[in-house]
Amino acid sequence: MQSWGPGRARSSRALLMFRPGQPVHLNYPVAVDDFGNGTLLLLIERLEASGSFQQYIAREAELDDVWRHVETALKNIHWDGGDRTRAASLQTLLDAVMAAHDLVAEDEPLQAARRLHTIIATP
Repeated sequence: MQSWGPGRARSSRALLMFRPGQPVHLNYPVAVDDFGNGTLLLLIERLEASGSFQQYIAREAELDDVWRHVETALKNIHWDGGDRTRAASLQTLLDAVMAAHDLVAEDEPLQAARRLHTIIATP
């Protein structure tokens, strides 16, 4: 698992750092501003640590945000007549995020995390 840099720590299993110095309890969703590898890895970590109904709801909200960002990027490509390869890649990501969301709704956060792991881009 990728390191999130200095200042990253766990004061308890329920607290994970979104950004150094900003603990976010697992019962609450973190702000999701993009769909990059760092964001996906953070959400995978939070999925793996979640174990209650309230935490599953928060993970669904986080995945909803990723879903919206990916869907917006995909629509922008279509509107601009953009790169079909990029569009196909974004569609694959969107499908994985939707599947992960559904798995969380079925009380399967570990399977959701595994599903997201399958689409993490590698350099």
